[in-house]
Amino acid sequence: MNTFHHSIADGNKPYWTWGPLIFTGFYFLPSITNPSALTAFNIVGLLGLFCLFLLMYAKAVYTKGNDVIPLLVLMTIVTGLGTYITPGTQTLFGYIAFIAGFNLSIKKSTLTVIFLWSVIVTSGYIFAHASIYFFIPSLLISLGLFIFGMAAQRDAKHVMQQSQSQEKIEQLAAIAERERIARDIHDVIGHSLSSIALKSELAEKLIALNEHAKAAIEIKAVATISREILSEVREAVSGLKHLNLLSKIT
Repeated sequence: MNTFHHSIADGNKPYWTWGPLIFTGFYFLPSITNPSALTAFNIVGLLGLFCLFLLMYAKAVYTKGNDVIPLLVLMTIVTGLGTYITPGTQTLFGYIAFIAGFNLSIKKSTLTVIFLWSVIVTSGYIFAHASIYFFIPSLLISLGLFIFGMAAQRDAKHVMQQSQSQEKIEQLAAIAERERIARDIHDVIGHSLSSIALKSELAEKLIALNEHAKAAIEIKAVATISREILSEVREAVSGLKHLNLLSKIT
């Protein structure tokens, strides 16, 4: 699969960029349900880790394609170490998996998630005492959001392809319109200029024969044809501007 050089924030949908952060509330759940274990160190560490993760997330959603890999690795390591402070990091791993699924190719995103899972398992054994209540949510959440991220990438690609197809259609329409207008102008002006040439020659001959009244009629006809040409050309150019095609064909 080709590199997907796009970022989550490029979709111009702020809700889907920042709205999911509401679920980071589960990060604090283990600490809330066990307030007796909270110390000043734990509170500072809990909030510090959360703020650091949010800063990295804010950077990651604006990073395109493979450029996000170093940041995802850093986020994974920091979050894994943060398990020492709280098992609530199981929630944060899912965001990393989603970004990997969205930004990267299948091969690279899979490798990134395998690294993520290895950190989850390692941190779980070291800091969470191999608790099944840490492993299962961490692995399932990251897997689910990884798949969701891949689906979001596929949808974004589909939208981009549709946009490119629409642009191609508009370009072809511009070319067709240009050719049509060129033909119309050529036909109208060519026929009108022929009439002007003939009537001008006729007027010249009538003047030479001192038939000034008839010559005046022919000259008046030349003026009428000239005005009609000018009007038709203006109408064609006006229609061109109205269709917003002038910038594409000049």
